[in-house]
Amino acid sequence: MEVCQMRDAGLFFINDNPLFHSISNTTAMNLSALWMMGVYSAIMNIGFQFYHRYKVVVKGTPGTKQETYIGFAFCMGVCTVLAYTEVFSWIRSDEDPAYAKELENDAFFKGRKVAFSVSDPTKFKCLVHLVISQAFIIGVYGVVAYCYFKILSEMSDKTSKMSKITMKANKTLNRAMLIQAVFPFILIGVPYIIGLSFTFLHIKGPILAQVLTLSITLLPIANSLTLLSAIPTYRRKFFEMVGVKNTKIISSTTLASKTRLSTEDA
Repeated sequence: MEVCQMRDAGLFFINDNPLFHSISNTTAMNLSALWMMGVYSAIMNIGFQFYHRYKVVVKGTPGTKQETYIGFAFCMGVCTVLAYTEVFSWIRSDEDPAYAKELENDAFFKGRKVAFSVSDPTKFKCLVHLVISQAFIIGVYGVVAYCYFKILSEMSDKTSKMSKITMKANKTLNRAMLIQAVFPFILIGVPYIIGLSFTFLHIKGPILAQVLTLSITLLPIANSLTLLSAIPTYRRKFFEMVGVKNTKIISSTTLASKTRLSTEDA
């Protein structure tokens, strides 16, 4: 388990995993980098989805499967590089005894030896990594905002040419994508921004940081609930799986079939 704490010396990333006892500082930093890659990729994935839909709706060029795979691989490569630069920028716990001393009086870790690393904003290499991380989040959500408003503008221009079914399907998908973009910002972006702000201002908040770190683990659940609640087809299939039948949930496909049949009868 990755535990993040905001302390006087900076942002502490502590490896408190019950499956790994007495791990080396190098292993601890690699595990922290792996955790950070998960955080970065969760945010990057939102931007990738919005950009892909922007290409389809606005540009009219969805691209080939190969282009999509290459684009996704590039995004994951950026996340990996950004995450593993912490191995060279963060400070290991054994490099300065002052960092370990800060954890001596911590009730949560008292009497236990844990491996950790520190991102100290007073150190230039740590500062660069923190600034780049902040710029990464702002940049991705800048892409999300730009693509979202461009999509809305394009759809409003083509409203007169769309059928009611197509319009409803697009609105449903837009709503689902917007919710999926908001959840990572609340569960990942906000905690990360708060953590960086407290770090730069040297404000201690160990308990707050731990709560915010745990909130990140809620993201997969939030995304699943979004799809189940916002997309009618998924919602209907979910109810069928749990044994709830005869639900009055009509998907766009079902509605389209009924409309076509009524037109043929007429």
